[in-house]
Amino acid sequence: MICVWYISNELEHLTRSVQQMSSYNWVDKIVIVWTGKDKVLMPFNGNSKVYWYDEYFGDGFDTSFKEGGFNEIDARNFAIGKAKETGADWLIQCDSDEFFTDSTINIIRQAQSQGKDRIWVECWHAFAPNIFLDDPLAYTRFGDTKYHDVHPRINKASIDSSFYKNPNEEFINSFKNQSLHCVQVGTQHNHYAKGTYHIHTHDLFPSKRRKLFPGAEYRIIENVMPDLYIKDFLAQQ
Repeated sequence: MICVWYISNELEHLTRSVQQMSSYNWVDKIVIVWTGKDKVLMPFNGNSKVYWYDEYFGDGFDTSFKEGGFNEIDARNFAIGKAKETGADWLIQCDSDEFFTDSTINIIRQAQSQGKDRIWVECWHAFAPNIFLDDPLAYTRFGDTKYHDVHPRINKASIDSSFYKNPNEEFINSFKNQSLHCVQVGTQHNHYAKGTYHIHTHDLFPSKRRKLFPGAEYRIIENVMPDLYIKDFLAQQ
């Protein structure tokens, strides 16, 4: 059983992502922790996969969480706890402005067969349905392979995948809110997946779109973007 979990205060992006992720037959449960200051009606009535929790963890990153800013560490750990309560075997962390492709189930099965308990996936930022940022500075090497903007996003439910404060004091002290850039408890059984499994979509839509980076490199990747995202992208041009 696989559970996708979110913490979110962005309803438009969340609705699109949940619709996409719940369409996969291998996604069994979806846990959503709504962290917005303003209460909203749960928009997924009729979707039996969705478990909705309305919990407030503060607001904004320009203030310390100790002074009312958003406590990302507590929010993520709350969501993980609720995801584990579903009885799922694997947990996928997904942000509102992201989705994972349908082929993600293949790397989960591969990791399972190899006795791994955490999967690191490359992240690709879409600027159009087939145009993705290919940032030379975002590559990290594990073994003999370089991975683009790789993050640990999929964990076996049986391991401790909780978050804690980033231990790099010099780095984290540069932020007012020190729950930012929190890190997970480590594991020795990592699986690294190369490919277009994890897609960031905020640059597709006017509410979050950044300008194309001068001098940046871009890659054409076909047949990744789902019809749902293509339709909404075209409608907002």
